[in-house]
Amino acid sequence: MTMFSRAWAVPYVLARQELETILREYGFTLAAEALLPEAASSAWAEYRRTGGRIRLEWDGAKHWLRLMSSAAGAQPATHQWEDIEALLREVPPVQMLTDTSLAHTRVNALCSVLRRHLDRA
Repeated sequence: MTMFSRAWAVPYVLARQELETILREYGFTLAAEALLPEAASSAWAEYRRTGGRIRLEWDGAKHWLRLMSSAAGAQPATHQWEDIEALLREVPPVQMLTDTSLAHTRVNALCSVLRRHLDRA
């Protein structure tokens, strides 16, 4: 029998707390959230407001956070999501977030990128 972790990953929790504060400032509300224990405890949270959606994704296998954006309707298809850092032509260093200090650094970078993206919208 395979046992899956049902715990939220620390980097995801840190990112969700910090990014949600910014998203609320810009009029976004949490629309959905999922923990995927069968996928290495990956997780995502999706926020919406009129005219747009933002999705925070945690890849539990790769230990990586990213932010996606979509202007599509209520249920955007996979191809309708765009990586916010790619949109801003900002390529982050690929580094597995295996400790809290790395997670804080990554979350701070995502906060900055998110503000820049939302200010452009």
